[in-house]
Amino acid sequence: MKKYLWFWLLALVLLLRVLLSAQQVEVAYSRTLFPLIRLLQGWLSALSPVALIYILLLVLVGALIGRIKRKGRKGLLWAILSTLFLLAFSFLVLWGLHYQREPFEKTIGLDTHPLDEQALEAEYLWATQQILESRNLLGIPMDEAISEFYSFRDLEKHLFPRVRSVVEGWGYPTLGKVRARKLYPKGILLRFSSSGVYLPWTGEGHIDAGLHPLNWPFVMSHELSHGYGMANEGVCNFLAYQVCSSDPDPYIRYAGMLYYWRYTAYEMQRFCPHELDESMQALPEGIRKDLADIRRYSMRYPDFIPQWRDVVYDSFLKSQGLHEGILSYEKVLVLAHAYRKELAISN
Repeated sequence: MKKYLWFWLLALVLLLRVLLSAQQVEVAYSRTLFPLIRLLQGWLSALSPVALIYILLLVLVGALIGRIKRKGRKGLLWAILSTLFLLAFSFLVLWGLHYQREPFEKTIGLDTHPLDEQALEAEYLWATQQILESRNLLGIPMDEAISEFYSFRDLEKHLFPRVRSVVEGWGYPTLGKVRARKLYPKGILLRFSSSGVYLPWTGEGHIDAGLHPLNWPFVMSHELSHGYGMANEGVCNFLAYQVCSSDPDPYIRYAGMLYYWRYTAYEMQRFCPHELDESMQALPEGIRKDLADIRRYSMRYPDFIPQWRDVVYDSFLKSQGLHEGILSYEKVLVLAHAYRKELAISN
C-alpha cells in the first residue's frame, strides 16, 4: 500500500470528481476547503523572498537523487511514476477541483450569448475608444511609444487589492494573499505561447520575465484571479478586464485595455478583416508603436512546436471539463459584453 499510495489517492480524488456535483464541489471544496489552503499558501509565500517554484524544483530533484542513491537505477522508473502520481493528486487537491465548480456566469446570474458580427464590431469599437481616451490622459505625445513603465513590485502592490476587491464583489471568498512573481529564464513561457502561469503547488502566479511591461497589468490580474479559485481562463480574463478597465490610473487602464483590445482585434481579423485593417491604420502613431514594441518583445522568443502546444493544452483543458478548450480565453468578450449590457440596463 505504501508503494502505491499516491496512485490510490489519485484514483480516489478522480472518483470523487466524477461522483460530486458542481454544487457540491462549489460548497465543500471551493468555498470551504480551498480558502484554508489559500490562507496557508499565502502565509508561506510571504515568508519566501524568491518564487516558491524554485524551492519546489530543488525539493523534487533532491528527492529523486536521494531515491537513486538509496535504491540505484532499479527503482528509478517507479520513482518517476510515483512523483507524477503525487503531482497529479496534489494538483487536484490544492486547486484543480475548481474546474468542476459551478460556472461563473451561472453563479453571478449573468446572461451570456455568443457575439454575432454586429456585437463583435461594437465591442471592438468600444475597446478602441477606451484605449484612445486612456492613452490621451497619460500626457505622452500621441505619436510616441510609451518608454516608462511601472516596476513589477509596485504593480503587484497596486493590483492585488483591486483583484481581491473585484473577486470578493462577485461573492467569492478571498481569504489569504496571492503573490505574483517573475519567472526566469526569460521566454520560458513565451516559447510555449503563454504569458503567465498559476502553480497550485505553490499558490503563486507567475509572469514570464521576457513579457513586455505593457502586458503586465492584464496578465498579472489574470494570474492573481486564478489564486482565488477561478479556473476558467475566460473568467480570469474577464476579471482582469474588469480590474483594468475600472482602474483610476490611466496607465493601468490603457495597458489593460490594450490587451483586451487585442482580443477583439483577433476576432475582428477572423470575421471582418477589411474593417480591422482600416481601423488600425487610423490609430494614432503612438499606439501603433506600442503594439509594434509588444510584437518585437514576443519575437525574441519564438514558439517551440506551436501546433503541438495548442493540441496538448486544448486537450488538457477539455479533460478538466472546459468544453471550449483553448477557446475559453476568448470567452472574455462574451462576458464583458454581457456585463456592460447588464450595467446599462440597471442604470
